[in-house]
Amino acid sequence: MLRDFANFLRAVWDEWKVLLTGGTIIAILALWQMSGRSVPRNTGWLVIGLTLIFASFLAWRKEWIQNGRGFIEVYPETLARLVRGGMTDIYKDSLVKPYLHKWITVTGKLGNVAVSVFRLAVYIRLECNDQVSVSTTIGRWRANPFMPLRAGTPITIVGRIDEIQPYSLSLTNAEFVRIEGRDNPAHDFR
Repeated sequence: MLRDFANFLRAVWDEWKVLLTGGTIIAILALWQMSGRSVPRNTGWLVIGLTLIFASFLAWRKEWIQNGRGFIEVYPETLARLVRGGMTDIYKDSLVKPYLHKWITVTGKLGNVAVSVFRLAVYIRLECNDQVSVSTTIGRWRANPFMPLRAGTPITIVGRIDEIQPYSLSLTNAEFVRIEGRDNPAHDFR
């Protein structure tokens, strides 16, 4: 149990140091001071407390995702095949509704990684079997694991199903899980 608690503290620290030293908080406080107003005295403690709470949530969420809780176990190809063929939009919506916003784990070959116009987000496309692709957009700060990879590299991501089309799925809240063939997937997650 002590080892589990130490692992939890390490996971919280990994999240907290990013949040606490992140540029957004410092930038907001600097802009506040540059406007001629002084930062309230207890603001530092408020920032420390809120970032600690949020870091604890992120550590819990990462563990929840890595252990596959709340996930559906269905292949992207199966979902895409649901909406192929001549059907009305209402009928198609009734078929996909049970799957929307559910978590799914997807393993595929990296098709493309592209940076958005303002360089704030990264678009990622995986190629799966049966000519089905899975795409997602993640924040640039979470995209480091994808940057040095070649097209065709087998990777695994998780995310919430946002849209199902005949030959593609779109995910939101996506997280990188691992690169196939690496020794320790836990280190690949971030």
